[in-house]
Amino acid sequence: MGLNTQLVWIYISIGVVANVITGLLLMPLLKAIWTKINKPAPLTLAGKVQLAQQIEVQEQALARINHMAANPRDLYFHLFEMATVMFLCITGAECLFIWRLRQDVPIKLVLPAGLVLLVLGLGLSVGVMFDLNRLSVKNIERTRAALQQNIDDAKSKLNLP
Repeated sequence: MGLNTQLVWIYISIGVVANVITGLLLMPLLKAIWTKINKPAPLTLAGKVQLAQQIEVQEQALARINHMAANPRDLYFHLFEMATVMFLCITGAECLFIWRLRQDVPIKLVLPAGLVLLVLGLGLSVGVMFDLNRLSVKNIERTRAALQQNIDDAKSKLNLP
C-alpha cells in the first residue's frame, strides 16, 4: 500500500470516529428536539369542532356496521345495490360507445359521458371489493374494533366521557 492509500484510510477512520463521537454527544439534544417537534399542538376551537364532527360520523358508521352485523340480509341488499349500480354504469358506458359506432356520432359528444360512466362503474367495483373485505364475517369485528378505537381516541383528545 502506498502512502496515499494509508492517508485515505486514516482520514476515513478519523471521520468515522468523529461522527460516532458527535452522534453520541448530540443524541440527548436531538431526542429533546424530536420530542418537541412531535408534541401535538393544543386544539383550537375549529379543531375541536372538526374532531367532534369526525366523532359523529364515526359513531354513525359504527351504528351502521353494528346493524349490518346484526342483520346480514341488509348487508346483502347493500352490496347488491352497489353491484347493480356498478353494472348499470359500465353497461351504460358500453351502450354509449356502441351507439356512437352505429349512428356515426362524433366522439366528442359521447366520450365525456361514456368515460364518466366507465370510471364511476370501475370506482364502484373497487368500493364493492373494499366493502366485501371490510364487512366479511372474518373482518367485521376488526372493523368494529378499529372504529371504536378511533372514537375513543378522539373523545380522549376532547376530554369527553
